[in-house]
Amino acid sequence: MNRLLLAAVLAVAACDAPSSPEAAATQKAQLADARGTCVKLFERQRACSAEFIPALVDVRRGLDKPAGIAKANRDELIAAAFAEWKSDSTDEAIGNTCDRMAGKLPPPAVETARGCIAAGPCGEFVTCVTPLVRAQLGQ
Repeated sequence: MNRLLLAAVLAVAACDAPSSPEAAATQKAQLADARGTCVKLFERQRACSAEFIPALVDVRRGLDKPAGIAKANRDELIAAAFAEWKSDSTDEAIGNTCDRMAGKLPPPAVETARGCIAAGPCGEFVTCVTPLVRAQLGQ
């Protein structure tokens, strides 16, 4: 379950090289926006850990990713995920993950993530973000 989130959470897309200074500036702004949204999404996942981690485990078990996880004990997986989440959800880990992911996040995924970040209580947030996680992990 390394780098739970977003891994967890968002689709991968290829980025084209900009063909003009304007395109380069637009791409740079989109990259900064995607990174900022990624960081906020991870911070919300961290704030909602009690609800998010069990939902993430359930998604992984449902997809059997990694292979064999569907047969593992759910409570033990949740405990292990919380232990791993302690290091994966630090500000530094979130920043590093989002640095790697920002260029791969298509605008529609960033927009969906923004909507999830703005969701009400943690239950609503987890309900919103779970399909993003499922889509990412199902690839």
